Amino acid sequence: MACEVAACMPWTRFRDLLRDSGPKSEIAERDAAAADGVHPSEACHSLAQSIEALTSSEPDMEAEDVELCLRLVLGLINGRGEDSRLLAIEVAERLLEDDTPAKLVACLDRLGFEARKQAMRTFGAVLKAAPSETVVEYMRERPSISQMLLEGSGNSEVFICCSNMLRACSRNAGLVEVLLRNGATKRLIDLARCENFDISSEAFASLRDLLTAHPATSAAFLQENFGCFFEDYHVLLQADNYATRRQALRLLSEVLLDRALMEIMVKYVSKADFLQIHMNLLRDGSRAIQIDTFHVFKIFAANPNKPRRVQQILFQNKDRLIKFLKTTIGALQNDKVFNRDLETVIRVLGGLEAPSKLPSGLSSP
Repeated sequence: MACEVAACMPWTRFRDLLRDSGPKSEIAERDAAAADGVHPSEACHSLAQSIEALTSSEPDMEAEDVELCLRLVLGLINGRGEDSRLLAIEVAERLLEDDTPAKLVACLDRLGFEARKQAMRTFGAVLKAAPSETVVEYMRERPSISQMLLEGSGNSEVFICCSNMLRACSRNAGLVEVLLRNGATKRLIDLARCENFDISSEAFASLRDLLTAHPATSAAFLQENFGCFFEDYHVLLQADNYATRRQALRLLSEVLLDRALMEIMVKYVSKADFLQIHMNLLRDGSRAIQIDTFHVFKIFAANPNKPRRVQQILFQNKDRLIKFLKTTIGALQNDKVFNRDLETVIRVLGGLEAPSKLPSGLSSP
């Protein structure tokens, strides 16, 4: 069944032009030229019909028309005329009204490689062009989009596109909140443990953007879900896979050292069981893991308001820790900043005193 778009627009006028091959540098200009003079409603309607035809027929027969329609729509959104911004908004709002972003995500696995890239770009372009409040309301009312993107991030066929779409969402604070409320962190942590290195790395990249792109939003989520989140996250720190442990440590260090997430950092380094996890990781057989762990451990040591239990653990182990830091960690890195941090930690540990005794009947926090 062919895509029936002739009734709403002179489709053949654009099909041949868009199909022409040429240097990649000329593609955007050619697509914009093809879109010149096309009414936004016609282009959006053609895309909607091509997707409908794709999902109701043999995929290979219609996938090319979806790609061509996507390129036409992108040509409109990325126009360069003086009214291009208004045109982009009009097209984006029309696509949202037609529920096109959700339909594109749902049919990704039916599209070819190039068409998937166009779908990914169109999804991101709509999020960028449409008014923020409209986009957030759209995504909030359709939790299935978040779920499809998260599930697709673990699909070997479409994970790159789905991961990029998630990261496009992360540019909007409202969409970050929607994703966090829809269980994105738990799913991404699960995917970060995937044996497929590429899927795992994309999951870490998406998780990083969710946690760091809009700190005020992620801080509120982490405060509310502190225990559950770090219970899941610490599984990554103790994974058998070296790459998983290292990426997890680097992301954790980035989050804890972000000034905008200071309250989370203070809460984290107040946990004695978290300290013990990192003391164990300092003894990891990998030099890189030891260095990355030190960057987290130093925050525990430098905390001027250590809870009694944290101070007690550090005091009881300070001699062994100082010896280990001097002989093992100190030999790992020939870097002025690192060595200065190391000297500071050793000095702080050396000056630690035993925590004062609690009155009878009271337990240590």
